[in-house]
Amino acid sequence: MKRLISSNDQTMPRKIKSHWRILTKNRKNINHTEYKTWRSFRAPKYPYLTESMALDRLLGASTALKVAYHALYDLADAFRDKDHESFFTLLHQLSETLDEEFRLKLQNFLSYEEGVRHSLIYPYSNDKIEAKNTHINTLK
Repeated sequence: MKRLISSNDQTMPRKIKSHWRILTKNRKNINHTEYKTWRSFRAPKYPYLTESMALDRLLGASTALKVAYHALYDLADAFRDKDHESFFTLLHQLSETLDEEFRLKLQNFLSYEEGVRHSLIYPYSNDKIEAKNTHINTLK
């Protein structure tokens, strides 16, 4: 975002800022069929766009943003599917064109590899025990 702001074109950072929810939305839930008008994309040039078309226009602003988006959501899909092998394979093979700060943030998962791997493999959770403890503490 800082790189886009420092460039001469000020319209794209504003578009990204106003439509940030599309960038954070799950890829499987992005609508490809419903056309609607978008506030940042003017009507004469782009009268109706789907969410996927608007997302493509936003990602077209920066190649670094596009690479980061695809890397993040590939990891998120592997995590959601609880596929620990592909999750850590993707982490070990992060693209060289990925922003260095972002790559370091993602590689923090590697320092907790054993715990993350176990959380993806085993369906166990301590949320019921924690709920009981919270209930006991509120009764005190």
